[in-house]
Amino acid sequence: MPDLDQARDAAEALRKRLWAGGVTDSLAALEQISYLILLRTLELRSVHSDESAVARAFAASPSLRWRTLRTLPGGEMLRLFDLELVRFLVSAVESDRFAQAMRGATLGLREPGLVRNCVEAVDRLEIGDTGEDSAEIYDALLSRLLASTGEAQLSTPRPLVEAMVDLADPEADQVICDPAAGTASLLIEANRRVGDQADGLVGYDLNASMVRLGLINMLLHGIPDPEMVCEDTLSRGFEWPAADVVISHPPFGGGLDHRDLSPDLELSTSRADVLFLELCRRLLRSRGRAVVLVPEGVLFAGSQAQTEVRRRWLTRGRIDAVISLPPEILGRQANVKTALLLLAARGGTERVWFGQLDGEPASLMTGVDSLPADLLPHLAEAVRWRLGDDRATPPTALALGRTMWDASIDEIGENGWSLAPATYRRGKDLPSEDEDPLKVLDDVEGLEVRIRDELAGVRASLESPR
Repeated sequence: MPDLDQARDAAEALRKRLWAGGVTDSLAALEQISYLILLRTLELRSVHSDESAVARAFAASPSLRWRTLRTLPGGEMLRLFDLELVRFLVSAVESDRFAQAMRGATLGLREPGLVRNCVEAVDRLEIGDTGEDSAEIYDALLSRLLASTGEAQLSTPRPLVEAMVDLADPEADQVICDPAAGTASLLIEANRRVGDQADGLVGYDLNASMVRLGLINMLLHGIPDPEMVCEDTLSRGFEWPAADVVISHPPFGGGLDHRDLSPDLELSTSRADVLFLELCRRLLRSRGRAVVLVPEGVLFAGSQAQTEVRRRWLTRGRIDAVISLPPEILGRQANVKTALLLLAARGGTERVWFGQLDGEPASLMTGVDSLPADLLPHLAEAVRWRLGDDRATPPTALALGRTMWDASIDEIGENGWSLAPATYRRGKDLPSEDEDPLKVLDDVEGLEVRIRDELAGVRASLESPR
């Protein structure tokens, strides 16, 4: 098991060195480090194969073998990277999408001392003899570097990723799309969930550096020919793929006044969150479904475009559930209130179920990538139970499901298509007539015991001598 705390500490120390050396662009710094992690991992994975593309690439560029590279002076490293690194990675990976993304990629580090610092930092990472730990370490590096440089919104914490994919419930024969894929964490988890047999994983991002980060992340997680494209999915020229499942954490807010926006979206707004929410509906096949993370303001804000995008989903598609999340869920630096939407392409909405996870004790939030883990893993089962799923529901998920409440499409329409959860909450949550109130009380008390145990564990950890 890799030491992820050590990896995060190494990432933070390296970020400070890069910053002091004049590299202030967090994505640029991440990109350079990513090339080195991929290079080291490729060599470790090639140990048992002399016929692979990786082995052939190293035969053509023997100085890039890690055991040789790490002994070179900084100036020689810089020269070698300038001449050979990008070409080597393209030839070793053998992926058309990766080759396309790497066109125009250059080494952003020009100071030999910084180059050597980066190599030394990657050399200290405990990746393992066969590269098996590189994916987890890379996740930790991404989380820490994006969060510590004010880019936390670009990264979705792993517990939230798992909950979103669990809600989407993808299957192996489906096309799974993320139109704002970022570091591709949602696609990677979807691929893991269906047993590495996904029929089609496709991601898009507007930023070329982010696309390269996403592709490297997918490669490190064992996806041999990842599909992620540098494209503006909101633009006039974008050809919408037909997806069975859309899972996305798109950009929040922000004006897009300078974009050539697609007229097919038919919304008079420049807000990215509103446009992406409409795009997700347009991407779905007739029986498709989506899980989208949105800023909570999108649920109730009263502009014409925000109201219209909610109305379209409610009447032309279907909204099954709205789950309010804690403001710390993207990390304390992001500090934005968010919600998860469980959506379907067709059917028309009859009732929407609402849930709230932001009542968790703040002391359970122990870091930028730490979430109310006591409840998130049970969210999908709780929502499915409320939607009438006949699968067996564990007690914790059942107790969580019983805290949810609903509203009819008529009520929602009368409230200007608002999806603000508090609008429809009617006093205390009471059991229905066919539920045993004592059983509900037992479930809730059991949940409280688990929360107290978690708090006790956190306290013991903090009070123990270091």
